[in-house]
Amino acid sequence: MVWRMKQLFMLAIEPPADLAARIDAIRQEFAARYRCSAGLRPQVHLTLYPPFRINRIEAEVVAGKLAGWAATQQPFTLSIPGFDCFRRNGVLFLALRDTERLNMVYQETVRIIDPHVLPQDRNRPFHPHITIAKRDIPKSRLREALDEYLPRHFSETFTVDRLFFWRHNGSSWKTMEELLFQTISE
Repeated sequence: MVWRMKQLFMLAIEPPADLAARIDAIRQEFAARYRCSAGLRPQVHLTLYPPFRINRIEAEVVAGKLAGWAATQQPFTLSIPGFDCFRRNGVLFLALRDTERLNMVYQETVRIIDPHVLPQDRNRPFHPHITIAKRDIPKSRLREALDEYLPRHFSETFTVDRLFFWRHNGSSWKTMEELLFQTISE
């Protein structure tokens, strides 16, 4: 019966471990300074397709389609030009330079996933970023936090050579499948 139950999945891009560790240190610093921890969950990532519910068998079908498509894709580079925020809901993040390649990857993953999910899980806006802190920043300290972090310098680039299909296990996100891009042989 468990295989019929709908579970929570999402598709993400994870930066390389060394960069993810540096970003996580910023998240930890922010959480300690402003006493907010929502941004620490989940691990450092860019959401490519936000959380959606499907059963495990359907998830395996989606993962297979994504893996087949990913194997035909060339790695590409993403740039992080610095900090930004969604002031309306108090989210501080590292912005990602919106590129034609990233948008193409997004559109293709939407094309693959959308037919398998409920309509309410579709058509969400895509604003590529890596969350530092979200929603639980005390309103009385939001202006102070933004004044401190927005002018900070943070500029990096990294290569995207895979996507991560995550499943939520009830307490955290775990990788169900790494979707590797085409390797370039020399």
